[in-house]
Amino acid sequence: VSVLGGIDETAFTQRFGIDYEELRRGGNLLVSGGGDLGEILFAAGTGAVGLSAVQQQLQEDAEALFKPRGSNQRIAVNLSELERLRKEIRDTQLPTSQWVEHDRELRKAEKRQRELDAELNRKRIERSRLDRIRQSLPLIGRLGPLRAALANVADAPLLLASFSVDRREAELKLATAQTDEAQAHQECERLQRELKSVQVPTELVEHRTAITQLHAELGSYQKAAQDRPRLVAQRDSAQRDAANRVTQLARPASLTEADSLRLSKLQRRKIQDLAGEFKALFEAQRLSQEEFQKLGERIQRVQAEVDRLPPERNVADLDRTIRQVQKSGNLDAQTIKAQAELDRLIQQSEIALARLPLFQGTLAELEKLPLPNLETIERFETVLADAEVAVRRCREKLERLNEDRLRVQSQLDILRLERDVPTEVELSAIRQRRDVGWDLIQKVGLDAAANQPSPISSPALDRSVAESAQDFVAEFAPGGNLLVAFRASIEQADLIADRLRREADRVAQRAQLTAELQQIEADLGHSTQACTEAEHRREQLGCDWQSQWTPTGIEPLSPREMRSWRTPQQELVEVAAEIRQRQADLQLVHSQISSYRAELNTCLAALDLPTRVAEESLAQTLDFCEETVALIKKQNQQRERQASELESLRESLPEAERKAQGAQDALHEWRSNWAQAVATIGLDADAQPAEANAVLETVDELLQAVDESRRLDERISGIDADAQQFQLSVRQLLAQVASDLVDTANTSTERAVADLVDRLNRALTDQTKIQSWQEQLQKQQVAREAAATRMTQAQQQLRQLCVQAGCDSPGELPQAEERAAQRRQAETEIQALEQRLGELAGGATLAGWIEQTEQADADRVAIDLQALDEGIAALEQEKQSVSEALGAHRNELKRMDGSSKAADAQNEAEHLLAAIRGDAEQYVRCRLAAAILSRAMERFRQTSQGPVLARASELFAMLTLGSFAGLQAEYDEKGHAVLVGVRANRQKVPVSGMSEGTCDQIYLALRIALLESSLVGREPLPLIVDDILAMYDDQRAGAALRVLWQLSTKTQVILFTHHSHLVEIARQLPDLGALSVIEL
Repeated sequence: VSVLGGIDETAFTQRFGIDYEELRRGGNLLVSGGGDLGEILFAAGTGAVGLSAVQQQLQEDAEALFKPRGSNQRIAVNLSELERLRKEIRDTQLPTSQWVEHDRELRKAEKRQRELDAELNRKRIERSRLDRIRQSLPLIGRLGPLRAALANVADAPLLLASFSVDRREAELKLATAQTDEAQAHQECERLQRELKSVQVPTELVEHRTAITQLHAELGSYQKAAQDRPRLVAQRDSAQRDAANRVTQLARPASLTEADSLRLSKLQRRKIQDLAGEFKALFEAQRLSQEEFQKLGERIQRVQAEVDRLPPERNVADLDRTIRQVQKSGNLDAQTIKAQAELDRLIQQSEIALARLPLFQGTLAELEKLPLPNLETIERFETVLADAEVAVRRCREKLERLNEDRLRVQSQLDILRLERDVPTEVELSAIRQRRDVGWDLIQKVGLDAAANQPSPISSPALDRSVAESAQDFVAEFAPGGNLLVAFRASIEQADLIADRLRREADRVAQRAQLTAELQQIEADLGHSTQACTEAEHRREQLGCDWQSQWTPTGIEPLSPREMRSWRTPQQELVEVAAEIRQRQADLQLVHSQISSYRAELNTCLAALDLPTRVAEESLAQTLDFCEETVALIKKQNQQRERQASELESLRESLPEAERKAQGAQDALHEWRSNWAQAVATIGLDADAQPAEANAVLETVDELLQAVDESRRLDERISGIDADAQQFQLSVRQLLAQVASDLVDTANTSTERAVADLVDRLNRALTDQTKIQSWQEQLQKQQVAREAAATRMTQAQQQLRQLCVQAGCDSPGELPQAEERAAQRRQAETEIQALEQRLGELAGGATLAGWIEQTEQADADRVAIDLQALDEGIAALEQEKQSVSEALGAHRNELKRMDGSSKAADAQNEAEHLLAAIRGDAEQYVRCRLAAAILSRAMERFRQTSQGPVLARASELFAMLTLGSFAGLQAEYDEKGHAVLVGVRANRQKVPVSGMSEGTCDQIYLALRIALLESSLVGREPLPLIVDDILAMYDDQRAGAALRVLWQLSTKTQVILFTHHSHLVEIARQLPDLGALSVIEL
């Protein structure tokens, strides 16, 4: 570990090792943390990804233990439980007198409860008896009338409950059967009359098939009769049409010779084919001749157009130059946009410069200011803040010490005012003076010391001894001798010693206060010196801070304010650099426009065309050149196209001449064949195809008319034969079944057939009616017999019911039923009343209970019941109160039964207090760990943000192949520093708008930048990279390899991968130095 500079295995893995999983975790950390700069810098620097989750977990653990306003957290719950236990301890530790009082009250309440139970039982029994009497009184009142009513109907028969229903059903059956029998009898008589009134002709029914056949053939007969006049007219018209065609052709002599005009299919087909070929052959001959003539004329016109076109010119150089200019884009628009952007930046910088406090000068002067770097400002911010804190703490300590001195001095003054308290120092001093007196007595002598006056002035004594003796006497016994003074010193020493023993507490308090005052005085001296030194250091640091800004001519504010001042100043510096870059870019575009214009004018001059002036825009010049190229290309293409067309026309001329001659020969051959073909229909060779077609059409019409006339003759003859046969069949059938219709048939066959069919239909209808009436008659006879049977059964049932009721006729049955119902109802009600009274009797006999109840007064019973209810309610209420008192006293006695509840509660409270103490310590650890981690991340950000972020910005631009210009720190709406990407056009992109691969590249850039920063001033350690480029394409992988190669110039880089194409990419990179590949 000492060789590695104190880095153990875990630290080395986190700081000097990276694999694809860590790279992805770092990218995800960027997105999930919203680009928090402190967190991502700390994670990239330590390799500890996911610290935000650790902070969140610490916060959750702390809040699970305690919240200032929470009540469900563990500490709050335990505190509530602790308070409950303490109350329970207080409640279970009551004095014995209270137990005695509760026990006495308990016994008294139990006695009263027994008395109340006895009284309640007595009152409830009495109330039950009165209530039974109250319920029995109305029942007994109803019992007498019911017994009297039963005596009136005691001789009534006891009929079944269904007797009345059976009687009504029997009567209804009898009435229904009588009605049905009468209706069936009437219907039978009516049907017999209907059968006698109808006669059916059997001859018509027997010849029903023949009549039906004639009726079916009647339609055809009538249709033929209607068609015959039309057919005769059509035949006559066909004969007239044929005669007209014979007249048109002038042959043959009569219609009977029309068949001589019929042609064979071959003859007709030949004439038609030749007629059809004529137009095509004639048109082909005409068109081929015209085509030959037009081709010659076209050759002449094309030759004239070729002669009029200018000579061919080569515009390849001009066209190539135009495309080159177009590849550069719209340079004029770029110039305008660049100039507008430059003007905007200049205006923006002027506004920002005017708003920048503490500085009066130009933007160029601002760029050249020798400002302290950000690390210096942050260092002064820290040391000045520390110095200010040190001064404040020193002053606070001085104030506390002065307050302590005043407090101690005040307490000493109070002791002195009450009575001077002796000290050990005073006792020691008085004893020393006593010893001095004894020494003087020994030197002077005892006798001399006891003489009056004192022999101190004796010449025999040493002068110094004499002066000491005088001082001693003057101190302890003025006007006395040395021996008296010595005795006085002894007494005073003993007095102080006695007081020290008697006032030991006050003596100790004074000694303690005196020692404390001395310590305070010493601390005051040290603190005053430390405060002076702290103020001097603060002033010195302030002077150093001022000296850092002296070269700039700026009177600085506090470091924090100047750090904030550096932000707009740095932005202005960046804007100034961007202005210079934009000016250089604009100048480059102007130079490019001039160069392109010169090249275009050179090409125009080579084509003998006028050049363009410099005042014209490049777009206008380019438009002119494009139009020129298009025009020349069009002319060249037109010349080439017409030359090609002229050559093609000349090649086509012989073929056109050959086609014209062939068409002429084909037409001559057709004329020869045509003359032979039309001779068969009497036409000469000069006849036109239309004329021949007309003759053929007329012949066809003639033959068609003759054929139609013959067909119609045959049809008319068939109709006449069919009509004669139908009339003969009708007369024969009429002679058999309806001879009276024969005369009608001679006049009108149709009328005779219709009458015959009508007679047949009427006969069939009558036959159907007779069959239906016969069936109905049979059914009605069966129904009449069934009704008679039902009548007999109903009468027999009624006779049986009369026997049961003791009646002579069915008419007496309703009265017997009513008396039987009255008897049954009275017996039922009496039985129910007696049963209810037996229940209310409470074990007594029914007669005895009725006699007892009849002696009671109903009004008095009601009053006694109300009084008993009120008494019972009062007793129950009192019993409820006594029961509640019993419960309360028993609970209190149970709680004070001398058990170990108080000790158990105390023990549980102590355990709970220990748990609260442990949770509180854990809560403090969680909050302290979260605060330490947050401060460590923020401190790491402050110390690493400047140089590390600048280097990571460069690496990020390389890794993204210029898609991003770099990285920049911004502040969100909460004031937190966040990381954003900067495009080449200065557009800022938050991490939430980046892809996963881009976030991975940011994390890789920060890791490498922090690693490079950590290598300064220490022994380098190798970086282990485990296949982090597996998901990169070839270009991004090459950029990442180039970044790792740059890092390898400062420390060894070992890249593990199982992708062989990454090795090939590394070998193909031209700017990589030595590369060592080891295959495992």
